[in-house]
Amino acid sequence: MVVGASGNPVFPPSDGDVAPVYAVSWVEWPAGGARPAASPFNGGEGLWFHAGQVYFSTKGGNRVWRYDTAASTLAVVYDDTMPGGGVLTGVDNLVGKAAGDILVAEDGGDQQIVAISTGGTVIPLLQVTGHGGSGLTGPAFSPDGTRLYFSSQRRPGVGLGQGVIDEVSGPFVLPG
Repeated sequence: MVVGASGNPVFPPSDGDVAPVYAVSWVEWPAGGARPAASPFNGGEGLWFHAGQVYFSTKGGNRVWRYDTAASTLAVVYDDTMPGGGVLTGVDNLVGKAAGDILVAEDGGDQQIVAISTGGTVIPLLQVTGHGGSGLTGPAFSPDGTRLYFSSQRRPGVGLGQGVIDEVSGPFVLPG
């Protein structure tokens, strides 16, 4: 199956969205056949599912998207070129909190993990310094949500090409 988002928005932005909302339709891709017309995504990265919503990032456009499985709609929840953007660059892996907030790790950029609240507020949560040429990856929460784990792919002083995993204790409460 291939997803295709129409070029025309069907709804104005909703709470937490920074762009119009698009209707999504699914089309069959016959085995051995040519790929049907579809909307490509530039550099797909992280993916998180929560309460019927699929969040994913595309590094090529520095965007975070939300696909609503019930409504079959697609919206951009973060774009570094839109008003309020630019805080997060090099979008990579992401993870969500039970409340619906999303944490996005930067691969490059300022080596930050940036939170996007359910209301669309973008908040730098933490920054790793002295890791030029590295990238943050793999953010994950402990089962009780009180600890955040993430990796730095190439930490200086650890060994050539070796990464390290960090743990940060919460609570992780974000403003709306």
